Amino acid sequence: MLHSDQFHKLPHKEYIYLAIAKQMLTSAEQNQAIINYCITPCELLQSDGKFFWSERVLRNIEERAKLSEIRAIAGRAGAIAKQKLAKPSKGKERKVNKEDIENTYINFYESELSQTDDENYHTFVKWLLGENEIGRSFEKCLKLKDQIGYKQFCLLKDLSKEHGTKISDKVRDLENKFDKYKPKSFSLTLINWMKRT
Repeated sequence: MLHSDQFHKLPHKEYIYLAIAKQMLTSAEQNQAIINYCITPCELLQSDGKFFWSERVLRNIEERAKLSEIRAIAGRAGAIAKQKLAKPSKGKERKVNKEDIENTYINFYESELSQTDDENYHTFVKWLLGENEIGRSFEKCLKLKDQIGYKQFCLLKDLSKEHGTKISDKVRDLENKFDKYKPKSFSLTLINWMKRT
């Protein structure tokens, strides 16, 4: 009931105790006593006098929301990758190979995002994958090996502060100079460019 409530809190009202009693085949008085016992001596539930809630439930909801956001980012990136792999080349239709998709940057970023709560990194990955001013992902950079993990991002952030340059500017430069410059590693190229600035 706490999970399904809009605010994840339930009021200290008789009808709540009756609803729980009906589900648990007990009495409303017994449920009220158990809930009060969970609030005061056990501290399993929290209460402000009008409502009661569970901190664990609130954490669960927050974790679900983060996981949902990560999956949404990965899903959008996956859709883009599928479209690119499915495009016919020179009149021949190319089948989408599941291994091709799994070996793309999508799995890498999905894994990295699930391991950190750093909002700056989450924002950077979204920006890289297409939530940006140009409305598309940085395809050429994303095809390179050694994508930017959280550790590399932290190093780039430090270099950015030290040298007064923006990571986003360097990513744009790399994407635009891709035809003249043939980098092999995304993260190492950016780190080296940031150090030289």
